[in-house]
Amino acid sequence: MEIWQRGDRLLMVIDAADDYPRSDPSEIRRVRNAQWEACMATFQRALPGQAPGEKWSPMRCIFRLADHGESSS
Repeated sequence: MEIWQRGDRLLMVIDAADDYPRSDPSEIRRVRNAQWEACMATFQRALPGQAPGEKWSPMRCIFRLADHGESSS
């Protein structure tokens, strides 16, 4: 597990099963992904200084569980 920071935003990254994400090239999956992105966009706001519509920006890692001798399982 890792925690990343950019300004007042935090993001936690966790380890998942080896078969995740499961491959599903179907049109249904693409449609569901587009619906998910549209839903999540309602919760996202740009950081100060970002261009309109810019969603991604660099972050810095502020915590790694592995650095503290814990296992991820």
